[in-house]
Amino acid sequence: MRKVFELDHASLRFGRFTALREIDLAVEEGETLVLLGPNGAGKTCVMKLMCGLLAASAGAARASSLASLGRIGYCPQESAVWDNLRVKEQLLLVASFYGIRGTMARRRSEALLSDFSLEEESHKLARELSRGNRRKLNFVLSVIHDPPILLLDEPEAELDIESRAALSATLASLAKGAGRTIVLSTHHVSEAEGLADRVAVIHRGRLLACARPADLAKPSGELSPEFPSRGRLERAYLGLIGAPQ
Repeated sequence: MRKVFELDHASLRFGRFTALREIDLAVEEGETLVLLGPNGAGKTCVMKLMCGLLAASAGAARASSLASLGRIGYCPQESAVWDNLRVKEQLLLVASFYGIRGTMARRRSEALLSDFSLEEESHKLARELSRGNRRKLNFVLSVIHDPPILLLDEPEAELDIESRAALSATLASLAKGAGRTIVLSTHHVSEAEGLADRVAVIHRGRLLACARPADLAKPSGELSPEFPSRGRLERAYLGLIGAPQ
């Protein structure tokens, strides 16, 4: 398999603060890699190194020729919408950046608005949307051009249960696409279990493990009396980051 992104002993510092420490991690073409870790672990920094939004302070961060700008869809944690543009206008505008216009752009916009229950919001200015609907628009804008590479930074944040279910279904469908490469950051173990080919556990700027979910999970043993429903991957994850189980 060809590598799409590669971090080679990559570190990232902001003044005296070290956000990432000697990360070795590669993303292969066609795989879904989930960056799993608590808030502030460094997941966003890893993703920004991959796509060139940040430069490594030491080591190297490389994107292959597969990751040209027009082939990437990036959904950041921060809002990337235009407050003074209407929802559907934004979709058509971003589609046009990638050469998608006319009937094709309208059909794709309408399908995505329907998938995420945004039809009634389509003529609203983005500044009039709820926080959850802004997050949905953030995601929809990142996939309007049907990119073969997706970088999704906690796209489920601030979504209600129904919207998270719609997002999970969409991500599952996207992950099945032939040759599609997805890097998804989350702090929800269930997201990793359901989607990942591999899970990279990141904590306090360090990569603690990277493997298939089944290989990361601990062998069956006694379940915690406090949390009897916790699955093997969740217990393995909590063990790696040193959290109470």
